[in-house]
Amino acid sequence: MAVGRPDTFLTSPDGVTWTQRDSGTTATYFSAITWGGSQFVAVGDGGAILTSPDGVTWTARVSGIGFLRAITWGNSQFVAVGDGGTILTSPDGMTWTRRESGTTVGLSGIAWGGGQFVAVGFSYDSYKSTILSSQDGVTWTERDSGIPPSLVDITWGGGRAIALCGSRTGLTEEEAQPIVIIECSAEFAAADTIA
Repeated sequence: MAVGRPDTFLTSPDGVTWTQRDSGTTATYFSAITWGGSQFVAVGDGGAILTSPDGVTWTARVSGIGFLRAITWGNSQFVAVGDGGTILTSPDGMTWTRRESGTTVGLSGIAWGGGQFVAVGFSYDSYKSTILSSQDGVTWTERDSGIPPSLVDITWGGGRAIALCGSRTGLTEEEAQPIVIIECSAEFAAADTIA
């Protein structure tokens, strides 16, 4: 399953052959999709949230939030993040609860692993990247990334979270930070940058 713009939903049985699907919505951009429980959940502009048991038939849900940029499934719940520090949780993809993130920095990525959620984002206004962590999706703690504003996405694998830094103009080669490894545990260790 893949999503994008404008209102693009693609399904594939093998990753080679793709079929475009109609989401039945007027949203023009979907930024992320995940599978959890027993359904797909996609998020995007205008706070759009769509659910589907099969990737073919979609149902619109109400979030009342601006732009949602990422979503994951973990700890028996969906967690979506977006602009202005938005964090939403849902046990079923249908009913959503806004959580206090403690930041107004736009969040652009979220992952579940190692018994916790880790969200990332950045702000050019405050010139910083933000890392938030939560074991339950409800209570969030901001972590010092020590990284200029560029964290755009995150995934979990091999016992660690890997965050991607987006490119920015005006950086010297020494300032460019393409990949960040975030060692996550209950104590949450600092972020290390690798080339």
